Amino acid sequence: MLPGISTEDCLYADLGVDPGLIGSQNFEATDFIVSGRKRRSREEIQRLMMEFESSGLRQNEFCRRHGLALSTLQRQLKKRRLDRMCPEIYLVRGGVAH
Repeated sequence: MLPGISTEDCLYADLGVDPGLIGSQNFEATDFIVSGRKRRSREEIQRLMMEFESSGLRQNEFCRRHGLALSTLQRQLKKRRLDRMCPEIYLVRGGVAH
């Protein structure tokens, strides 16, 4: 792999990491300072999902009360449904294990 034209591409090349294989997620630090957006841990998201499922609230009301983006709630609920439909399938590097 050869470095590209961006600093990020050079960093990937120096580290020997191919973001096409494992994915990449980048954040602009000022977004967190200016917007006050909070990144939630996996444990916190799971707790919120369980709390939502037992709350009896509509999605938009639950999100408003907990400061959660509606799209985040919907994405996590979809993931939970898929996990429940196919619990025996786990993704592993390089393929799928049953």
